[in-house]
Amino acid sequence: MREVLTNRSSKGKVSVFIGPEGGFTETEIEAALSCGIQPVTLGPRILRTETAGLLFWQY
Repeated sequence: MREVLTNRSSKGKVSVFIGPEGGFTETEIEAALSCGIQPVTLGPRILRTETAGLLFWQY
């Protein structure tokens, strides 16, 4: 994630999408990719919904 944020060509807004417990569906992923969204991952971790959003404030 840090590499993607550092190497962006524009320094505008960043959107964070936090998925449901079971993850995004293939259809949702394909729709995001077709809109030019660049996916990143935090690795194999599964974060609790109560705290997942707070993690991103540290970056």
